[in-house]
Amino acid sequence: MKNVALLIFVSLFSSLLTVGLFKYFDEPDKIIIREPVQVERTSSMVSEEHFTDPPRRSIISSTPTDFVTAAGKATPAVVFIRTLHANKKGYWNYKYTASSGSGVIVSSDGYVVTNYHVVSDGSEIHLTLDDKREYEAELVGSDPSTDIALLKIDAHDLPFVEFGNSDSLQIGEWVIAIGNPFRLESTVTAGIVSAKGRNISILENESSVESFIQTDAVVNQGNSGGALVNTQGE
Repeated sequence: MKNVALLIFVSLFSSLLTVGLFKYFDEPDKIIIREPVQVERTSSMVSEEHFTDPPRRSIISSTPTDFVTAAGKATPAVVFIRTLHANKKGYWNYKYTASSGSGVIVSSDGYVVTNYHVVSDGSEIHLTLDDKREYEAELVGSDPSTDIALLKIDAHDLPFVEFGNSDSLQIGEWVIAIGNPFRLESTVTAGIVSAKGRNISILENESSVESFIQTDAVVNQGNSGGALVNTQGE
């Protein structure tokens, strides 16, 4: 009986050993590959480049630093105009009324341009220059349809203003208005050209031709007939 038990034990042991050896030598090895795990990280910090200031534009102003040059060239050529109107009262009596405005010397030999309404129906026209010299003027030509009049005084070597080209004048360009009202010192105001070729029906003549330069420069009382000049004094 002991021999049988021993035999069974040896057989069982041999079987287990055989199975173990078979497992050890024949079963393929298991290879475990660990792949790296990608972890997305969110940051509460935002790149500084999103908050960088936009490139700054350098703004260059076209405003002249002053208008001294233009005013210095044009002011001596702007004159005060006083017009006397004779109104007959009875057969022998006359009553005189006066109106005034400004004018611009346009030639060294005494030609002066002004508005027609400043001198219209005048019996006498008197001019006072910027240096206070006084002259009696002659009306040599007028055009009521454009409100322009041309006067002449007997004088020479006068300062005068050169004509500019209004076609080349640009909207937004700086200009100055110069007048000589009431025998006072010349007044100068600055502004820009707001519009060109304006027709505002200010002239009462039915055949009037209007093509005004509109500006926001202040035009004082008594400046009618004065100069509107560019920054070159034209």
